[in-house]
Amino acid sequence: MYTQSLSPVAAPLLGSKTADTNLPGTCPHKTAQPAQLERPPPNGGWSEGQKDTGYPTPEIRAITEQLNTHGYTVINEAIAADMVSLLQAELRPYYSAYPTGKGAFYGNKTVRFGGLFSKSKTSRDLACHPVIVDLMKAVLSPLCDTIQINLTQAIAVLPGERAQIPHRDDDMFPFSHEGQQVMVNCMWPLTQFTEENGGTRIWPQTHSQNTPLGDKDISSYITPTLAPGDLLIWLGSTMHAGGANLTNTPREGIVISYSLGWLRQAENQYLANPPHIAATYPEMLQQLIGYHMHRPNLGWVDGQDPAELLNAGRKNSYSPSQDYLLPASEQRIDAFYAKHHTYSGH
Repeated sequence: MYTQSLSPVAAPLLGSKTADTNLPGTCPHKTAQPAQLERPPPNGGWSEGQKDTGYPTPEIRAITEQLNTHGYTVINEAIAADMVSLLQAELRPYYSAYPTGKGAFYGNKTVRFGGLFSKSKTSRDLACHPVIVDLMKAVLSPLCDTIQINLTQAIAVLPGERAQIPHRDDDMFPFSHEGQQVMVNCMWPLTQFTEENGGTRIWPQTHSQNTPLGDKDISSYITPTLAPGDLLIWLGSTMHAGGANLTNTPREGIVISYSLGWLRQAENQYLANPPHIAATYPEMLQQLIGYHMHRPNLGWVDGQDPAELLNAGRKNSYSPSQDYLLPASEQRIDAFYAKHHTYSGH
């Protein structure tokens, strides 16, 4: 199992270590001793050498390479114990209030609910963590101008729940994108995750296949053993599933998923986080949930960047519509008018 081990601090994640082991195939509990990676620059910035590679830190490069090679990775001790305790306390009332699901996919013995940012202040810190955001950009930015939150969901797999059908989350986007990543998922355990209690099952390297699992491949999954504070990351193209809970206690965790900024979000962020609530969020989170423009000219309100209108309260905001274009588009427009004077009427 491929892992990253990071210092248990609230923010940011520093001093990462990586373990380079052979993929364990059907051996779900294999572990390895991590090897020390170089620490990132003190300011978390980009050095001249790193600009050429597109990675702000060695940690981001290592994790991205593991994702691109294996389809998943594990970060050990990604957040501190007190942060886990806050998440558990903030979400406990909702786990108790929401009923179990209906349907073979979501699970009849599984509790799920979204809108985490309005329910848990601490979940906002997870979503905006600089290391996580930099990682999402490293994986997704080749196909978009900005990234966004795809969904937030708390999940409790209750005793007696059967294993979920293996699936790829990016199948929700019905267009050909083989070999291109459009989504990345982060699972934050709030309890232990094991094979016995329904821990997430991962089929390594299935992100590069784009084909259904054959009968002989169904058992080739791994189940990373996780503790609260660890982090499991997998690509939207990686085959995975919730496991069967054979114990007498729930398996709880939260998922925060990221996607290309121009895709439809799985969770409607504008109802989950309406303007009067989103206005209280940090600016980065406002942008991540979709209160921002994506070039060229996607997501505007009255021709304006919604971030400005959100924070201004839209009071008498009669302003001119503004272009919001990529530099290449601006150059193409300028070149067109420079060449076609007669057509333009000037």
